[in-house]
Amino acid sequence: MIFKEESILLMILLESFTQDDWLQIAEESDAYGYAIIRPSEKWVPERQSFVEEKSAEEPVQLDTAEGQVQQVIDTPEGQFTITFTPKEKEAVLDRHSQQAFGNGYLSVEQANLILNHLPMEITFVNKDDIFQYYNDNTPADEMIFKRTPSQVGTQCRVMSSSKIFGESQSHHARSS
Repeated sequence: MIFKEESILLMILLESFTQDDWLQIAEESDAYGYAIIRPSEKWVPERQSFVEEKSAEEPVQLDTAEGQVQQVIDTPEGQFTITFTPKEKEAVLDRHSQQAFGNGYLSVEQANLILNHLPMEITFVNKDDIFQYYNDNTPADEMIFKRTPSQVGTQCRVMSSSKIFGESQSHHARSS
């Protein structure tokens, strides 16, 4: 089995995963546990830079009178000039500004503090079956369903917790 993992699986992972994927795996490993041996120290991978130096020929950007932007790009074939109107940037929500919540106002920061201090685990899945939120009040090894930040935004699949299926099967058996 170790031969297959090292010769096949690891090679596929090295080709498929990015540095960000490996950094995320390092951050979330404790939530899932370890197969054989729990590491004695935390694995902290270093980010390597593979980006080449930027070329000296950066596009020149000029503002025009009507809110348009002119960009001049030098290429081996000649010089291109592009004129365009940039899209307006959306306002960024401030985590500390008050937002309407039900019968009052809370900041995002206050709502997060309230949700994280409730004595229960909360998970929110939207109408399109996308996992959107979980509160952060339970240590990973005590969670009923293991959740990590990288799962947020993903499509939910069939839930396979033996606790839930075990409870629901025994409940159905009692009610029949």
